[in-house]
Amino acid sequence: MYLCPNCGAEIRFDISSQLMFCEHCDSSFEPTSLDQRGEADYNEASSGFFETEIFECPDCGGEITALPGAMADFCPYCGASVMLEGRQGQMKKPLRIIPFKKTKEECKAAFTNYAKLNWFAPKGYSDGSASDDFRGIYMPYWKYYIHMNGEFSIDTWEHLSKRTRDYKYYDQYKITGQGQSRASGGYHDAASNMADDVSEAIEPFQRRQEQNFHSAYMAGFYADMDDVPNSVYGRVAAKHGRRAIDSALTHQIRNETKMKGSPVSGVRYSASTDSELAMYPVWFMARRIGRGKNNTRVCYSAVNGQTGKVVADLPVDMKKFALVWLALTAVLTVVLGLIYTIRPMQLMADSCLIAIISSVLYYSGIKKVRRREFRTGDLGFMVKNPDQIDPRAARKNERYRKRMMDQIQRTGGDPESIPEVAPENGCLTSLKKFFFWTFVVIVGFALIGPILTSAEESSAVRAAALSELFSTIGIFVVTILAIAGLFVKKGVRALRSVHGSLWLLASVWLCFIVRQYNPHADELWYIASIAAGLACAFSFLELLKVQNLLSTHPMPQFNRADKGGGANA
Repeated sequence: MYLCPNCGAEIRFDISSQLMFCEHCDSSFEPTSLDQRGEADYNEASSGFFETEIFECPDCGGEITALPGAMADFCPYCGASVMLEGRQGQMKKPLRIIPFKKTKEECKAAFTNYAKLNWFAPKGYSDGSASDDFRGIYMPYWKYYIHMNGEFSIDTWEHLSKRTRDYKYYDQYKITGQGQSRASGGYHDAASNMADDVSEAIEPFQRRQEQNFHSAYMAGFYADMDDVPNSVYGRVAAKHGRRAIDSALTHQIRNETKMKGSPVSGVRYSASTDSELAMYPVWFMARRIGRGKNNTRVCYSAVNGQTGKVVADLPVDMKKFALVWLALTAVLTVVLGLIYTIRPMQLMADSCLIAIISSVLYYSGIKKVRRREFRTGDLGFMVKNPDQIDPRAARKNERYRKRMMDQIQRTGGDPESIPEVAPENGCLTSLKKFFFWTFVVIVGFALIGPILTSAEESSAVRAAALSELFSTIGIFVVTILAIAGLFVKKGVRALRSVHGSLWLLASVWLCFIVRQYNPHADELWYIASIAAGLACAFSFLELLKVQNLLSTHPMPQFNRADKGGGANA
């Protein structure tokens, strides 16, 4: 807590003036001229830590920090509105900080304008009432720099020396030299609690506005815990920085030697990586949606506190969408019915085609949901929570598992904490291959039929051939993806209530059976076609459920394996 040197009241950092402001005596002070006792002309000690108040959420175990004397009545991770109990602690002092540049009013206005673009956003987003829950949080980031200082060599550099008719002549060179270069390796979220997809989407930050860190900038705001070691993203940063150095060296060689070629082999040199911790400003909000313990989801919304960039989880309001969808469907049905004569076979072929497309979208969607539920690819989270790593991803990609074990071991964790997963059953692998090649053969024969059909045949014959083609393809595509989807859904609690594959299977199998039975009465064809279309319509609603899962996040559980497991237990 910072106190006013004049009246002794609590003072906070004022975003508009970029000064410490006292509301009681209207005094202003430079942030770097005060300490937490209110004494002027003070420079914060250069020790590696500073005193903080650490607040832990009783629901999810997430932690945030603030200056001593602050209070917290919210959780930025699970959206809980409870008074958090604090304890004294220490936080590693960052080297640099970007103070807040956007006020809360500017944040609310930017978010409301962003939400209005989504017509089907739930109530509370587009009208701006939800934006009152935004809190100012400093997010910790590791900044990486790659240094090259010494010898470098390029084994093979090809240069086009001349060209005669159909021949090109290249000269090859070996280039060596001495050089110095420094490149940025990017910056990565240093907090395991914050999802990487949110922290990366809120970027970029304008780092030219960075200042030396002083805790006075945190007065009136909160900060996330920097619990991810800098070594976690070291390899990613090194690759990024090396590409920049390689490009700079290649450009310099072209300018100095006047050669227009390019290196065939990579540039070899010794490079070192260093990092520094920085704090960047974010206005953050978490809101719970859904009912019941197993169906509750969290919507994250973030506004860049420097640039005003908005990132938000905006799920679709099913009631709003259903009303608009039914109205548009009724209008289109009447208009198309007046213009075209819809034949039952054509309608059935369209239903099968829609089922095929929906099946591909559904399978792709549930795979993305699984990655989000387990936070696959979020290195910081997985290093700190190895017991919540997706076992399916670890089994499918052994290199992924080895990389995670290496990251955990280098950061002082226990690599054996990653759950052992039995290798995939050989019989199951053979079954997948059988279905795949059977599908290829059937589709090949199905495609030959319409091609061989004479162009002089009647439109009814061509419509029948098209219906048979799509129904045959639909049977195998939808069935295979439905079986594969069962394995994707396994172990993911959020997908237990999603059954889009059942409606798609009902649609294509109904079309296939009717096509094989080939009734003479048109009424049966129309009834089957309408039933298949309704099944596709219900599957489309299931696709919306999947989209809503992708637009939200699961209820987090941080380091609480001893209290009931993770979000997918």
